[in-house]
Amino acid sequence: ETLNIISNEETFKQFLLDNPNHTMVEIADMLQLSYEGVQYKLRQYNCHDLVVKNETQAERDLRTLFPTFEKTRQVLPHYEIDLYNETLKLGIEYNGTYWHCDKFKDKYYHQEKSNIAKDMGIFIYHIFENEWNDKRVKPIIISQLNNLVGNNTTKIGARKCQIKDIDYMTCSKFLNENHLQGHTPSKKRYGLYYNNELVSIMTFG
Repeated sequence: ETLNIISNEETFKQFLLDNPNHTMVEIADMLQLSYEGVQYKLRQYNCHDLVVKNETQAERDLRTLFPTFEKTRQVLPHYEIDLYNETLKLGIEYNGTYWHCDKFKDKYYHQEKSNIAKDMGIFIYHIFENEWNDKRVKPIIISQLNNLVGNNTTKIGARKCQIKDIDYMTCSKFLNENHLQGHTPSKKRYGLYYNNELVSIMTFG
């Protein structure tokens, strides 16, 4: 029965479609094949998108931080979302350096996925492995996600703030602590202050 399934592209893809939301390990167990054997057939028939990726440690960490999110293939056509919350219409994608490089993904893959989601009223937040492993950037990512899901409850009224010119060093420190890209050179720098505390920055080249 297994040989009949895997020896033909159409029957193999149909088997995967009939058994959605399974990882490669689970598919291997169902077919009584090795993990490598399933990988080989997925490459041969170019159908990795029909199998749920094995969950990485980063994905498990994100699921712990945001327990109302879950992996799904039922929302976007032909795409999986690593973590998704239907109520918020928010998806979180963790993009590993190896499997998401140009060798395996078209250079427009992430943009196209985001655009398809956007057309369906869904926002996809992309996290790349090198960012997640960066000790400076990771807390900023978590802060941004907390803001997106509504965990940050502090509200600052604009009319209670003041706009001031800020110097190079103040700007650099703030951006390195709060912006994914960190500090970038700029000619004009303005800070938004609330109770004499710098809370936001705008820079212009």
